[in-house]
Amino acid sequence: MTLKDIVAGSAVFAALAATASGPYSIDSVWEHAVTCNGLVSEMYELIHDEKIPENVASVGLLHNVGILVMLKYFPDELTRIVALQKQYPEKNPTFLEAEVLGVDHARLGAFLLNWWNMPYPMVEAALYHNNPLVAAQSNQEIIILLHVADHLVQIAEEAQNIQPLDPEIFTLVEIPGRFREQCQIAE
Repeated sequence: MTLKDIVAGSAVFAALAATASGPYSIDSVWEHAVTCNGLVSEMYELIHDEKIPENVASVGLLHNVGILVMLKYFPDELTRIVALQKQYPEKNPTFLEAEVLGVDHARLGAFLLNWWNMPYPMVEAALYHNNPLVAAQSNQEIIILLHVADHLVQIAEEAQNIQPLDPEIFTLVEIPGRFREQCQIAE
């Protein structure tokens, strides 16, 4: 992660700073983002034996920017979403977001990043980080790495409603063993 990535990520988080709502706070979202970003870089370097390309080096920092938008501009709706996640743990959290707001955090974040003229791989990572199998092939590997990193961080955070990974992603990207071993994979 470069200084430019940290400054850009910090600026986004500062612009969208808001009061905490349920498990979400500016600090918890930032910590999650930094940890995801580190895991994406680490997995990429293990797979390719080289540093992650600069144009995608900060995908982990901004993938959940849509949650920050919800936290700042839709706090009551986010509180309702969190309550629904507790009430219906079997439901996909992005489905509950769309049910309450009409849009999930991934689409909301991708819209914002596109509006800010961020590089397309960043926009696509925000949009597809929860569903990497529908991403364009040109950026699919980095989005799968982000998806796995996001999943692993959620496990470490003991988050609710963790969705098991689709086994197909492991046929598309050779996730390093120690990371794969920690994943919850759908049957």
